Amino acid sequence: MFIKVVNGRLKSISDIFSELGLNKAKAFEDFDPQLRAAKLISYRCGSLTPHILFTNALITYQLSMDGETYWMRFAELVSDACPSNYDEVLEVVIKGLKKLHKFAVSGKEKRLNKLRLCMDIYDLIPGGNVNLIRNRVSKCLGAGINDKTIVFSIKMIYYGVKSLGVDTLLPFDIPIPIDRRVVKISYTSGLIEIEGLNHASDAYIPYDKIVKNKQNLNILRDAWNTVSLKSSIPPLHIDTVLWLIGKYCNSRSKTHAFNSLIHDLGEEILTRVGVKYVKMLINELLYRLP
Repeated sequence: MFIKVVNGRLKSISDIFSELGLNKAKAFEDFDPQLRAAKLISYRCGSLTPHILFTNALITYQLSMDGETYWMRFAELVSDACPSNYDEVLEVVIKGLKKLHKFAVSGKEKRLNKLRLCMDIYDLIPGGNVNLIRNRVSKCLGAGINDKTIVFSIKMIYYGVKSLGVDTLLPFDIPIPIDRRVVKISYTSGLIEIEGLNHASDAYIPYDKIVKNKQNLNILRDAWNTVSLKSSIPPLHIDTVLWLIGKYCNSRSKTHAFNSLIHDLGEEILTRVGVKYVKMLINELLYRLP
């Protein structure tokens, strides 16, 4: 199954992110349950928070619950038994794996155990050279540097650092992690067309078939990288906006999606980002909805 980019929609989406700007895009992060989970961990566990989040991000695939619920449950579990060294970081994540995961548990545990041979990666985290960390962990795990969990682990380091009160800017050369929600919103926004899927009422997006094709993954990364460059917002900061709004791709209308977002995130987001911009993002990113 193949996808293609719709150039007109690429321009429209780039324009709305350009108008939104970096600061308002980053404002969305404060409403992300993943950052809230990071803050809960940092309140209890302190300086090892980025290490904990990085490690857990490497196994956040094939979850049995939505990401919002998963990260809060993980944060509660970790906060009750904060690690004090790198070995304990691995152990607490393995404990979370056994309590919160149902699928591919043995494969995920093997992946975590590979880190035992690459513990020097943890020493790199405070230095903030995220590209060096990305290269090192991809080699350690035998994964591609653009693989979903590899780039997501970098975002979670950023959230860990931010939860400790240090705000930084992620680089432009680390792409968005392509997960189900990103594939869905790429379609619902009209950014891509999917072979054999011709109208908005198709609620089922064949994620597995799409991501099996490496060309499709490259097309998606390149498209969102283009949005990033045209808007001057790094991809992983765009990712939070996509992830939060992407939850509402199956809403019955744009109006319903807007109301649901405000119900879930609170009216403060309208103050921080602006009603105008939230509505514009809903209109562009949920373009196919009535």
